[in-house]
Amino acid sequence: TSAVDTAAETFVTEGLSKVLKINNICDSAHLQDCGVATDYTNMAGSKIPVANTLVGLYSMFNGSYIAPTWYGEGRPRTFVFSTKNTKAAAFETQNGESILTYYNPGCVGDMGETVEFQIQPKMCVNFVYDLNGNKGPNTVGKDVGVMTVFYPSDSVVVAPYPLWIRVGWQNGTQALGFCKGVDEDARLPNREDLMSIIINQDLLKATTTWTGSLWSSSIDTNNVSQRWMVQPNAGLAYTWNINTASSTICVKR
Repeated sequence: TSAVDTAAETFVTEGLSKVLKINNICDSAHLQDCGVATDYTNMAGSKIPVANTLVGLYSMFNGSYIAPTWYGEGRPRTFVFSTKNTKAAAFETQNGESILTYYNPGCVGDMGETVEFQIQPKMCVNFVYDLNGNKGPNTVGKDVGVMTVFYPSDSVVVAPYPLWIRVGWQNGTQALGFCKGVDEDARLPNREDLMSIIINQDLLKATTTWTGSLWSSSIDTNNVSQRWMVQPNAGLAYTWNINTASSTICVKR
């Protein structure tokens, strides 16, 4: 369905309910009836109101960003993106979990891009789950987490948990080694991990701020010296030489 108001609700009703045992389904005007809290505490300790639209989740689903000096070009570059601002829906599982659902009916697949692409069209569904409904603490990393589905076929599903121990400037090879030394369960995020983190940044971003693009562990299959990066503000994934310094974060398995 392409209806802005009902796309997510229809996805849950006509899709997920066929394969999951769901107790209750709620539209965007009645999210709390499915146990969704009115706000979540993010990884920075701040209360974030629950977004009931795609744009509320991540502003660059329908927004613009001017990069003052774009990499390799030495000049400003403007990024503009617009998509249908579908409204969220929610459902409750038989185990008492509340699942907030953001759905993009026009999502597209991995086209084998080798230079760059906008991440927004690749997101098909984004879930924000609360393991015990609105009982609390409603805090990311405790009872709240995210899961994102990219690409309508050959889908990739990720549920990243960022470790905000340090955000440092390193080249691509150093970034891999850094995460291995942080925690035995830590790793450099792959491309889709980063895409999910960017889309859910209001929930997942901590007090540590990032500057510039973020390294992923995903290599450009056409050039092993290039690795995928994601620019948080522009919502852009692109390949870059691994010998270049940029920001690094790690995720936990």
